[in-house]
This record gives sequence, C-alpha cells and structure tokens, in this order.
Amino acid sequence: MRSSLSAFASLAILLSGKTAATAIYAPPASTTNAAGCSGALTKFQFFGVNESGAEFGSQNIPGVLGKDYTWPSPSSIDYFVGKGFNTFRVTFLMERLNPPSSGLTGPFDATYLSGLTTATHNYMRYNGAIISSNSDFSTFWTNLANQFKSNSHVIFDLQNEPNGIDATVVAASMQAAVNAIRAAGATSQLILVEGTCE
Repeated sequence: MRSSLSAFASLAILLSGKTAATAIYAPPASTTNAAGCSGALTKFQFFGVNESGAEFGSQNIPGVLGKDYTWPSPSSIDYFVGKGFNTFRVTFLMERLNPPSSGLTGPFDATYLSGLTTATHNYMRYNGAIISSNSDFSTFWTNLANQFKSNSHVIFDLQNEPNGIDATVVAASMQAAVNAIRAAGATSQLILVEGTCE
C-alpha cells in the first residue's frame, strides 16, 4: 500500500458536501445471503469515511498548516483502505481556497489547493455571509471543476448542510453549481447535492 497523499488518486474521493459515511446503492449481487435469508443482497460501490481537519481553525484565515488546520495523514488513509473503505470525504474552507481578499470568484490559493483532494464545509456561507450570488457560486464551481474534471475518482459534493436559507434559494444555487460543473467539462463524475436545514 502506498503511504502518500497521492494514494488519493487511486481511490474514490468526495469533493465537497458532508455525510459521515457515503454509500451508494449498487445492483443486487445475490438473492440469498450468508445466513440463508431470501431477498436481494446489495454491495455498496462507495464505502467511506470523513477525514476532517482542513476546515478547522476557521477564525484564522488563511491559517497555518499544522497549527490552524491539517490535511489527512497518509497513515490514516492507509488504515481505512486496509479496512475496506474506498471513499474519503476531505473537508475544506472556501475562504482558504479563495481568500476573502480576492473573493469567491478570485484565483485559488496554490498552497491550499495542493493539499486539497476534496469538500467545502461552509454551510452555504462565504466570509461569514450567506452565498447569495448564483453567478459567484457558479464561478467557484467552474474553477474547482476545472481542477478535477479529468479525475474520475472525484465526486463533487456541493455544500455542507446549508441552513437558515429558503429551500428554493438553495435549490437554485445547487442547480447553478451543477450546470457550472458540467459546462466546465466534468461530465462523468457524480455530483452530490445537499438540501437545506431551515
């Protein structure tokens, strides 16, 4: 087993969105389980775990790697791969990827981007305010999709737990992001869309 963050490239990875584990239904593998019970058995295509850290220390932007935030360690990834996991949700802060000085549509911070292999943890907010511009949100996702559009191991997960926002507003923002990702050329990856917690 390779012990490096480049090992992410050989695994399914979640890009932005948040659930503690991710599993997607696959077609039935058999009609009888090991206990002899009838009924369709299923095998999950994706079985995953959260690897938090890069969203920590949000009061310190941009923050210092190893002090305010961290990326998953290779030994942690290797441990879960050894347990059969194949999907890792790696959270990140939009403000670290797009510093407020350049705005949501500005260039990415190259250092932070180099550590990212996946998930925004912003609750549909940027720099302390609800993201209200679908144009800016689309530009962010266009820019990010351009970074990962040729990586078949990336799953785009649009936003962690939007809350306190009308469902129609969240739906319009999510659709704008889906359209932007597809228009950027990321046409084969899954896109996970979050609902709202009002």
